[in-house]
Amino acid sequence: MTDTATIDVAADELDYASIRTLVQEHIAYERSDIVLPPDWARMIASQAAEGSISIFVARIDGIPVGYAALTSDIATWTGERFGHLDCLFITEAHRGAGLGRVLIDVVASSAAARGYRELQWQTPEWNSAATRFYEKLGAAHLPKERFTLTV
Repeated sequence: MTDTATIDVAADELDYASIRTLVQEHIAYERSDIVLPPDWARMIASQAAEGSISIFVARIDGIPVGYAALTSDIATWTGERFGHLDCLFITEAHRGAGLGRVLIDVVASSAAARGYRELQWQTPEWNSAATRFYEKLGAAHLPKERFTLTV
């Protein structure tokens, strides 16, 4: 990671607005057709204020180049909360520089500080580079299918 890289927690609507383009790049990278609502920054800032989400932003020379989002979930079988790494994205130009590892470490530390013993996430099947990265971290691969249902 370069000396000019910083990681901070997005703290207000202006911070979220500053990463909107980055989130849109992530959506496109994952081949999704989701369109961010115009008031996305306000919505996420409100959720963050409630403690529902924390977004950690990697910046180089003040410019956002990556982010990771931590949310919480509950495991029905154990009754325990766990951290959910909802998003991890680094711009293509900055991949391989160690920012992904730093973001994972920051998210894992934040999850541990909240009392979570586990961090879970998913990645698209076609994203073999991400799978290799996660395996190098020592993460266990759980073969499951992911579904979504509009309600």
